[in-house]
Amino acid sequence: MELNENLLKAPPISNINVENGFKSYPVYARKDLLRAHNYSLHTQPGIEINLTLEGKAAYVIGDQVRMQYPGQLLVCSGKVPHQVYIDPSSEYKRTVVCFDESGMREAGLRCAPNLEILPLPDMVYQQVHLEPEMFAEIKQIASRLTDELQEKHTGWKQVVSSQLSILAVYIRRSMEASENNGHSDLVSLCCDYIGKHLPDNLSLKSMASMFHVSPEHLIRLFKREKKLTFYQFVLQQRVSESERMLRNCPDMTLTDIAYAVGFPSAAQFSRVFKASTGMLPSQFRHRMAKAGVDCEIFRTEYFARSL
Repeated sequence: MELNENLLKAPPISNINVENGFKSYPVYARKDLLRAHNYSLHTQPGIEINLTLEGKAAYVIGDQVRMQYPGQLLVCSGKVPHQVYIDPSSEYKRTVVCFDESGMREAGLRCAPNLEILPLPDMVYQQVHLEPEMFAEIKQIASRLTDELQEKHTGWKQVVSSQLSILAVYIRRSMEASENNGHSDLVSLCCDYIGKHLPDNLSLKSMASMFHVSPEHLIRLFKREKKLTFYQFVLQQRVSESERMLRNCPDMTLTDIAYAVGFPSAAQFSRVFKASTGMLPSQFRHRMAKAGVDCEIFRTEYFARSL
């Protein structure tokens, strides 16, 4: 997906829809089904919350670009130039909630002080991957906010006020959970899957889709938890497994081993193996053969796992 540089360099415009909405009430919300567009960056008062429901989109916030996928939340300052851009080949569904915190305090709304729980006045944006249960909760609250603002039934302002306060608390909890646990469980699950499926397609895109996160998010997690890129970790595991097989299964050809650990050819296997260990697979096998390792037990276990 390529972004139009002319749109990004153009002066930002005011978001008239949100600003007009704030004139009647300092909270604005809507459900969007967006397609590709050529809108310029824009600004508005307050804070904007974007919950991605379907599809993917690129959010430009100031000089940053962040991809959004289902189950992700993006909170940004409305004062910073921002815009959402959609891949021309797809549609993007989201719920967006905007609120003017100063307007809420001026109006004397009871929930206004609770909005301070969102630590955004001194930062540009916060992107959070929501756990499934929290995603369902926030999705329901955002939907209820939108409906109340549109339908304006008796007591709608009280409902909006209370729901926005709850939404702020849930978002902060998600931020803290993300910061505290670093998604170690997700990385562990991903690593466990990789170890058991080395011959399969372990591309970054396929793994991100399987675990319902963005590729960018998965890259950051692996870099933080494993001190390696996702691609480096996969290669490391494939080389490690090939070392075991070279050491313990002298009757398997290099091509057989290459396929067994996920390399498309013996040539690529040899290149990666040498870059990692400093020797070719055949040299490694020759050195290990001198140790006289019996492969019968290992071979039985390996083929049992393959069935």
